[in-house]
Order: sequence, then structure tokens, then C-alpha cells
Amino acid sequence: MTKITKTEAAALLDKTPRAVERYAASGRLSVTYEKGKTRDTPVYDRAEVEALADELRQPATPARGAIATRGDNNDGGVSQGVAIPPSQALQRVGSVEGVKAFALMIADALRGAQTPGDGQAGAPSIADLSHKLALNLAEAARVSGLSANHLRGAIHEGKLKAKIVGRGWKIAPDALKTYVGKVLK
Repeated sequence: MTKITKTEAAALLDKTPRAVERYAASGRLSVTYEKGKTRDTPVYDRAEVEALADELRQPATPARGAIATRGDNNDGGVSQGVAIPPSQALQRVGSVEGVKAFALMIADALRGAQTPGDGQAGAPSIADLSHKLALNLAEAARVSGLSANHLRGAIHEGKLKAKIVGRGWKIAPDALKTYVGKVLK
């Protein structure tokens, strides 16, 4: 049984020493302490660290936050049902096929975020906003097609009538309609 230090374990796992501590805290690595000059130092079993490194290199089931690709008959090499973490997806965009795959992943992710009934509250539609008597900045930006920063600037310049209610700006739909009409002239 060969013992290695936290730094050596981190190098084997290609992770940070803090990640090694987290693996030990979660029970995925066992840690023992040896007497050092000033304090006890953690040591890890090399075989156990190598086994964890092999486990981490294996493709896993889609993790939370992973983007699942979809494929079709002429997908340019994108395989059906592959899950790629967002950080790796950005690294794979170096080719035309990568751009296509990344665009499909983004479209699927956006489509999934907008589907009602899956337990997630999506952004309200413009039809839902039409009956409101006052809109917050995000809703006004969605309805008008202008950015929230643009609308905030117009409020501060006095071009768009709004009032702070609670923690944010509230804008009357009629005031927003008037301002957008002026901007588009």
C-alpha cells in the first residue's frame, strides 16, 4: 500500500488539492494522517486514487447542468443522445460540425427551459404580460424588444415614465408604448 500526499493525489486526479479534500469528505477517498514536523499531514492510498481517477475519466450519465445533444441522419458526426458538460461543449466548437452541434445543444436547452409544465417557471409570454397594469424592467424589455439597460437609461434621463415600487422600477404599459413609439420614429 503506497501512500501519497494530497498534492500528488491532486496531480493524479488532475484536480485541485481542495477537490481531493472534497472527495475525502464525501467518502470517495479514504484519508489517513501521518505525524509531520508541525502537524499531522493527510495521506492517501495510491491505488484508491488511481481507481477514482479511472472512474472520473469514464463517461457518466448526464449530470445536472449537462447539455444533451440530439442527432439526426445527417448530423455531421454528432451522435444521438450524447451528454456534454457546457465547459466541454465550448471546447468542441472548433469546427463546422462543432458549431452545428453547439447550436443544436443551445436550441434544445432553450426549448427545454421554455416548456411549461416541467416544474420550471419559464418567462411569461407577451400575452400573459398584456393584462398587467404595471411591468417591471425585465417584462418591459421583453414586451418592447429593447434591452433592460436601455430602458433603465431612458428612465434616468426622464424619457420614460416609471416609478420605484418596492425594490424595482414599475412601468405603465401605456408609458412604455408611448416611449417605444418615440424611439421608432
